[in-house]
Amino acid sequence: MLELTCTSTELQGFAQRFGYDGKPHLWKEARRLELRCEIDAALFHLYGMVRQEVEYIMDTFPIIRQKDQSNYGEYRTKRIIMEIFDKMTTAREE
Repeated sequence: MLELTCTSTELQGFAQRFGYDGKPHLWKEARRLELRCEIDAALFHLYGMVRQEVEYIMDTFPIIRQKDQSNYGEYRTKRIIMEIFDKMTTAREE
């Protein structure tokens, strides 16, 4: 979470309260997307949801879907979250 929030020197005090003394994280859009999707997938698991429920929920965000399809030709956010969700499901079953 700190990687998403601590992106400038103005937030170093905040980060230090959580034990992070490093430099602010660089704003890398691809990495931020990955982290947000991992958090979303983990929360779906924590709430005890199954794949069909996650798919349904992801389909309730038409603006994100439209932006993704316009920019990437697919609903990229949903695809990435579902891939991570599936990997977490497999890891939990092992």
